[in-house]
Amino acid sequence: MSKEALDGGESSTTMRLHGWVQGREVLMLVDSGSSHSFICESLAAQLQGVVKAKHPLAVRVANGGVMRCDQELPVCPWQNHGVTFNNNLKVLPLGCYDVILGIDWLAQHSPMKVHW
Repeated sequence: MSKEALDGGESSTTMRLHGWVQGREVLMLVDSGSSHSFICESLAAQLQGVVKAKHPLAVRVANGGVMRCDQELPVCPWQNHGVTFNNNLKVLPLGCYDVILGIDWLAQHSPMKVHW
């Protein structure tokens, strides 16, 4: 997980979005430096569908630490500008964002055309 995902910063490899998950507005970070997509533990506790992960994950973060992920929200539908996406979201205690969309999401929708 990238430094930006941990501290709420931005860089040339990240982008912020506003979206919706189960009727709740969320702040999302698109982060090519994150290997997986994640959802904040406190938000996940309010949602339906969270399950024990079949394959628990040890997530190495930019500060050198490791966070253990043993829950996930599989095939979670979320919306942005009227478009619905479905992603597996790993549950972690995120500080600054509700959802982090990692390289797994980016690869799933590659190639992309973006106007900066």
